[in-house]
Amino acid sequence: MKSFFSFSPAPLLCGLLFSATNLASADLWMTSLVQKQLDGSGTFQTYVDAKGEGVSVAAVPEGGSEFFLWAIKYADSGMEETLVDSEVVGAYLPEGTLKIRTDDPYNGPIPRTRIDQGFKVRYTVDGLVSGNDAPEAARQVLLDHDVAAYEPITNEGLLSMIGSIVQGLFENLLPAVDFDQRMITKNGKKNLKFNVANIPGNDVYSDAGVETFRLYALPDGQVAQMLLDEAQIQVWPMSKGTITGLTDQGSYSSIPEVRVALTNLYPDSTTWVQVYKGESKPGKVGTDVTEAHLVVDDVIPRAVGELVFRDLQQYFTDEGPWTLEVLSETPFGTEILDSVEINIASGLKLRGSFNSLSE
Repeated sequence: MKSFFSFSPAPLLCGLLFSATNLASADLWMTSLVQKQLDGSGTFQTYVDAKGEGVSVAAVPEGGSEFFLWAIKYADSGMEETLVDSEVVGAYLPEGTLKIRTDDPYNGPIPRTRIDQGFKVRYTVDGLVSGNDAPEAARQVLLDHDVAAYEPITNEGLLSMIGSIVQGLFENLLPAVDFDQRMITKNGKKNLKFNVANIPGNDVYSDAGVETFRLYALPDGQVAQMLLDEAQIQVWPMSKGTITGLTDQGSYSSIPEVRVALTNLYPDSTTWVQVYKGESKPGKVGTDVTEAHLVVDDVIPRAVGELVFRDLQQYFTDEGPWTLEVLSETPFGTEILDSVEINIASGLKLRGSFNSLSE
């Protein structure tokens, strides 16, 4: 007697092979399959063909079932029963969990990242069995990955989404599309690494959406596939800063009004404007010309309009090359959103400075 003859995830049904071909004359016999639940929950009987395979009458419980194949002969002398075979069938139920990790330490209900940033998906699978005699549903699980983009984001749209995002709901998504499907055939833990997010679109400064990963137990018998676990990641667009009023590589003896347009500043970010003597150099610390750093403590990006600098001349203290930069510090590091290099000609007059936020 085998410990496993067939397999079935509780409460999925199990398939059982049965054969009574050693019987002398099939037309004088009937074959009966009896399923005894080893947890004591009941005994079930059905009549089957002398050879073939089928689905068990009842689901195999966690404790397993014992199946008995009986040959029944009807004769003038009465009914004769012969035990042809018996098998113990163990239940199976694959288990699986999903965990998404990003470089953003946000501890909300759903992890988040930016569209140009990577992330990892860790899946853990247990309960799979090996052997070609095991059903497909016992040997592998399905990992499904789909993506859904948000409708184009406007300032009003961002504000209207605050409540739903906080609650972990995504109400303004376009229909999801399949991105990838793969079969997992081994127990254990494994990381899937994505170098960038996978939201569909063609503009990293406005594209946003949700990526969803699901682990399924495969269908078996009359039972559809079963969801084992689900994980989602929120994807936001890149921040954008644009300096106008100064021409890159331009030469100035008087600094005009300068405007800095800022769009989709990332949650938990700080943005400011600085100037320094010399050509643009990443990591260079200059003089902050912003009255107050723009700190975004929302759970969604913030479109803040424009910073207006009506007089920057006091910061350019002598002639030669100078750089004006827009910087933003996010969970992914400090980045230059925009930069212009100008040349200060001789004769620049220094005056006071003033900047304001224009909505």
